[in-house]
Amino acid sequence: MAKFLLKIASLSIISIIVVVGIFLYTRDGNNPQYGFLKGHLIKQERLATSTSPRIILCGGSNLAFGIDTELIQSKTGLTVINMGLQRGLGLSYMLHELKGKIHENDIVIFSIEFDYYYEKQLDGFTPLFMIENNLENLNYFKNKADLNRIVNFTPRFLQMKMNALFLNFVPPNNTIYHENAFNQYGDVISHLDIESSPKNLDYNVFDLDYNMNTIDLINTFISQNKGLKTYTVFPSFIKSNYDIHQKEIEKLYMFINNNSTSKLLGKADSFVLPNKYFFDSVYHLNKEGRKIRSEKFAEMINSL
Repeated sequence: MAKFLLKIASLSIISIIVVVGIFLYTRDGNNPQYGFLKGHLIKQERLATSTSPRIILCGGSNLAFGIDTELIQSKTGLTVINMGLQRGLGLSYMLHELKGKIHENDIVIFSIEFDYYYEKQLDGFTPLFMIENNLENLNYFKNKADLNRIVNFTPRFLQMKMNALFLNFVPPNNTIYHENAFNQYGDVISHLDIESSPKNLDYNVFDLDYNMNTIDLINTFISQNKGLKTYTVFPSFIKSNYDIHQKEIEKLYMFINNNSTSKLLGKADSFVLPNKYFFDSVYHLNKEGRKIRSEKFAEMINSL
């Protein structure tokens, strides 16, 4: 029995070594996710080196693809930090990025995708690519939910790596999602002069139960940062889908209003725009939509 257990332990150790070896050996910039996620370095640098008072925008790619930071700064006279990158990172990661880097005079505005407010969402793959991108990012993924996401995606991740290693499979060049997609402010600009083609127009998470974990994370963050002003706005969202789910989205607005200690700004449809203003998803704005939303954002900030 002891010999059998020893063999099992030995095989487990060897398997772990092989997995880690493949992970490290195949780290490169060929995968679009690897390069695009480097955008977090620009954002973290601006967060660490800028001085208060600041407007810090926290959320996913609806911010990355939908905010003109320079425009908002010019209209408000305040430094704006656009931390939005990819919704698959998870809210706990986003809040961890802010830990120890925000000050009493800052204003944090949450603009997170609807997925966060519903159960069984965001079992994504981004944590593994973030860790691959920079091993120090492992410090950001420590809670049970993040570890489950990592474990669940590991088989698919390893398959991708094995294909790259043994089949010389290299994903095609991506003109949008790459390392140089961002400007100096951390806004995505690689899509601004490309023709729009919104996808996933039947997007729907609104029939699921509410996810109180998201509300709890935000409320805990606020309680740990006494004196910090925090607000929540709904993300940019495509009108054709909003028209279908208007009642559910308005109910979600009331749910957040009744349970979150982050004050809501605007209405449920404040950033709902016609389809022609969206780029490649129900959340991502094109050049014209980005300008309209940024101007509205500036008006909201000036009204605070």
